[in-house]
Amino acid sequence: MARAWRKGDDATLSELTLAAPTPGEGRVLVEVEGAAIDPFAATPRGRVPGVAAVGRVRAVGAAAGEWQDARVLVPMLAPCGECDRCRRGGVALCPDGAAHGVDGPGTLATTITAAARWLVRLEAPLALPGPAAAALGGELALAYALYARAGVGPREPTIVWGRGAIARAAAAILDAKGAPAHVATDDPALAEALRARGTSAGEATAAAATAALAGHDPRRPRRVIVTAPELLPAALEAAGPRATVVTLAGPGAAAAPALALDRALATEVTLTGVAGCHPDLVPELVALAVRGELALDELVEVVPLAEAAAHLGARQAAPTPRSLVVALPAA
Repeated sequence: MARAWRKGDDATLSELTLAAPTPGEGRVLVEVEGAAIDPFAATPRGRVPGVAAVGRVRAVGAAAGEWQDARVLVPMLAPCGECDRCRRGGVALCPDGAAHGVDGPGTLATTITAAARWLVRLEAPLALPGPAAAALGGELALAYALYARAGVGPREPTIVWGRGAIARAAAAILDAKGAPAHVATDDPALAEALRARGTSAGEATAAAATAALAGHDPRRPRRVIVTAPELLPAALEAAGPRATVVTLAGPGAAAAPALALDRALATEVTLTGVAGCHPDLVPELVALAVRGELALDELVEVVPLAEAAAHLGARQAAPTPRSLVVALPAA
C-alpha cells in the first residue's frame, strides 16, 4: 500500500491510502524522500500536491532496468517527448504531457511512478544528498528556465522583477553564472534577504530599476526576467531598446495584466513567456548545486510532513523567499 496527501480547502491536507502503483513500460517506481510543494497555489483542490520529488527507485518497468535502486530527481514536467511541440523544445505545452501536482498526480506520496527518460540521477558526478534537492525540479527549475530563455551572458546588465522564492532563485542563478542582477521587488522579506548577501535590490518601479543600472553602458541591450507577471508593465517600461524580456507564465503565475505594447514594439523589445522548464535543463541546475555555486540551504526550506499544513497556511498570507520541500518519513 501507498499513502498520499490530498489538498483540501486553503492549506489543509488529508491522508489517502492507495494501492501501490506499478510502473509501466519506460517508467519507474520511486520511494519519495522529499517532495517540492511549490507552487502549491497551482494545485487544484482535491488533487495531491507536489511538483517534483527526490527519492530512490524501488521498482522498474520494461526498458527502465538501468534505474533500479538509483537515487533520482523527478522534475515537474512529464511531457510525451514525441510530439512536434516536444521535438521543438516546447515541452511545457505538450498536449499529451502533464505537470506533477497541477494537471497530473502530485509527488506528496510515499511512492510515485515517473517516466525514466526525464529522471536526473543524483549519483556521482551529480550526487546531492538530502530532501532539499527536490526543489531543483520545482521552483528553482522555473527560475533556471527564465535565465536560460533570457540568454544572459557574463556581466550582462540584468533586472529581475518579482517576489518570493523564484525571484530569489533567479538572482542566485545569475550570480552563479557571473551576471549579478538587480532585483526590483515589492516584497520586503525578499529585499532584506538579498541585501544581506550583497545582492542589489530596490523598489519595483521603472524609475528605481533604471537608476540601479545607471552604471552600465546604456547602449547595451538589457536582459529582463519577470517572475511576477503583474509587474510586467513596469518591467517593459524600464527595459530599454532591444531588450530581451522573459516572463513566467506557468503553474502558479498570476495572470499578466493588459499591456500597452506600443513603446516595446517601437524599441524592438523581445517578449517571451516561459510556462515551464525543459527537463533536459535540470541537470545543469543540479550541477550548480553540486559545485556549491547554488546554496540550497538559502533557497529551500525543508519541513517534516507533520508540519507541512502549518507551513502552507503561513505561506498563504505572504510570499516567502524560500521554496518549500516536505520531507517524508523513511519507510
